[in-house]
Amino acid sequence: MPVGSLLFRAAKQLNHPSIISEARAEIWLESDWGKPLPGLYEQVFFQQNGFALIMLWAELVDEEESDGWEDKTSKQRLQERQAKWADRR
Repeated sequence: MPVGSLLFRAAKQLNHPSIISEARAEIWLESDWGKPLPGLYEQVFFQQNGFALIMLWAELVDEEESDGWEDKTSKQRLQERQAKWADRR
């Protein structure tokens, strides 16, 4: 498990998922030289006896959809993604 994982930073509540948090993609993924990594999000579901389920979401951005994304902070992008996921529930 990568040291930078949310597993080590999230509040441990059994049988409750953590919040979805933006992850550092480079601790989980490898890339060809010069190829950017996708946006990555992580959530942890803590279980009994020290077990946990780690959920990762990679968000690939199409060139057509990327308009305006480069002008937003990672916090603004995360808030928009969380709102999009909340609408799907």
